[in-house]
Formats: sequence, C-alpha cells, structure tokens
Amino acid sequence: DWLRLKQRGETSLDSDSQPVVCDTDFETRHRQHVLQTALETVRHGANELTWACFEFHVLRRLTAEKVALELGISSNAVYVNSSRILGRVRDFCERFGEAL
Repeated sequence: DWLRLKQRGETSLDSDSQPVVCDTDFETRHRQHVLQTALETVRHGANELTWACFEFHVLRRLTAEKVALELGISSNAVYVNSSRILGRVRDFCERFGEAL
C-alpha cells in the first residue's frame, strides 16, 4: 500500500504517473496582466495629483519629501494619496485572485 511504499522511499504508486507541473510562466504573465490592468483602471479614475503621488513615490521609489517638494504639497499628503491609490490597486487585484 501507499504508506509502505512511502516508508521504503518509493514515492510513486504507479511507474507511469507523471508529476504535476505548474506553469509558472502563465501565472507570472497572468499576475502581470492583472496588475497592469489594475494600474491603468485606477489611473483612469484617479485625481491627477493623487495618481502623481503614487506614481512617483511608490512606482518610481522617490522619497515622500522629494515628491512633496516637486508637487507643492506636504509629505503627509504624499503618503495619504499613495496609500489611497495602493488600496484601490489592491482591491482591483484581489477581485481577480491576485494579492499584492
């Protein structure tokens, strides 16, 4: 039986059985597509300033202070706006089974 085979180090029950292979390329492409669609959808519905905070601070990894100086707002506003957009992107992705 299966338990005895496993204990002896024989991992398959049937010599013809094939291992299940996960298509990681498909999963990666799907995840990228969902994320890209989320970013485009959220950007289309977002305020320009709010999106700019997210784009520069989160996507381009500039400091909140640098973004605030460029946009003429406070660092706190950069954090708040970035968080709002990130929340929308996360919600969109979760609807398609992808977590950020």
